Amino acid sequence: MIRSWGLLNESAYPDDPSRQGIPHPGFFIISRDGIVAEKHFEESFRERHSASRLVIGPTEIPGGAIEIASDTFTLRTYPSNPEVFPGNEIGLVLDFELGEDLHAYAPGDHSYRALDVTMEPSELVRFGALTLPETKPFVFAPLEETVPVFDGKFRVVQNATLLVNELVRAMTGAEDRTIELRGTLSYQVCSSEICYPPAQAAVRWRFDVRPLETERVPEDLRKK
Repeated sequence: MIRSWGLLNESAYPDDPSRQGIPHPGFFIISRDGIVAEKHFEESFRERHSASRLVIGPTEIPGGAIEIASDTFTLRTYPSNPEVFPGNEIGLVLDFELGEDLHAYAPGDHSYRALDVTMEPSELVRFGALTLPETKPFVFAPLEETVPVFDGKFRVVQNATLLVNELVRAMTGAEDRTIELRGTLSYQVCSSEICYPPAQAAVRWRFDVRPLETERVPEDLRKK
């Protein structure tokens, strides 16, 4: 079946015939009308997306979210997965809700401070791309400028992969398996009349490392 679907990972254990037959891990996301809406496949069988990362709900905010309130927006941060296996790619979510008639500047050709997240280095995690939502054009007539912005409610996701290394393996057997990741949010918010100065805010996320499943399937399900 793995070969017929073209999923055989020939780079996995090429010198050990007893361990060959590992597929490239992947997901198909199917819409309610039965259409394949998205597919995600990985090169490595050790590092892969988590299902929760791929299907973060549009408004779902878990109870463990950390809330930050400012004069211009409310921000809630939380991981896509409360428990993470070594090798899982997850999303570090930032859910924004800006006040009325306010916007935050997106990356683009302008002199305002664009919204960005800088993560503190960690020996446990490899950080990936920052996923930003679609922007809207904001026209400011007095300066005859049009710039890309975010407004209302929007979501930013910092991708991160929990590494498969000795430090992470040691955590799987420890009593405390909690990881806290920290970063700095940079931004600038303005309205149609007031432009606030560029600012920064500390952000953080917490999740637990989940031990790998090492037990074999029941005897009656094993290939004979």
